[in-house]
Amino acid sequence: MNLYEEVDGVFDVMAGSRISNTIAEAITLSKREGRPITFMFNEVKITVTRFSKPNLIFYWWKRALTDSRISDIGPYPNEIPFDREKKIEARREAKRERARQKQRIKQERAYEKLHAKQKRALQKQHVKQKRARQKQHNEADISRQCWRGKKPHHWRNRN
Repeated sequence: MNLYEEVDGVFDVMAGSRISNTIAEAITLSKREGRPITFMFNEVKITVTRFSKPNLIFYWWKRALTDSRISDIGPYPNEIPFDREKKIEARREAKRERARQKQRIKQERAYEKLHAKQKRALQKQHVKQKRARQKQHNEADISRQCWRGKKPHHWRNRN
């Protein structure tokens, strides 16, 4: 038994008791007696009923140790310790961020695709220019050789 001697409606807690065991015992006692049980633990006044949730009471007790504004914890502490709207907004923001990232990836892929297309077109153009230069060079070479009275070597295979 961690709880003993009720003084002015507040139970005393034995030294060296664990908070979790004390909360569990207080909830059991409130079930047995059919009324809320109040006790002090580390100068924090805690009230529990048979329907109290131990994990929430423990959470708020832990918070009360660091936050001086919290001096007593009721039987039904706020179920959502973190602001619900903030949580929803954070979820929405994460969703928006994922959508933005998806859009960014889409744009990058489109850019890469376009870049590749332009690169291929440029390569084709270079190849065409190269062939045109070669053809021009060959024609000039042929005409030059013709003036010297020689036929180019590849003319031998014709006809």
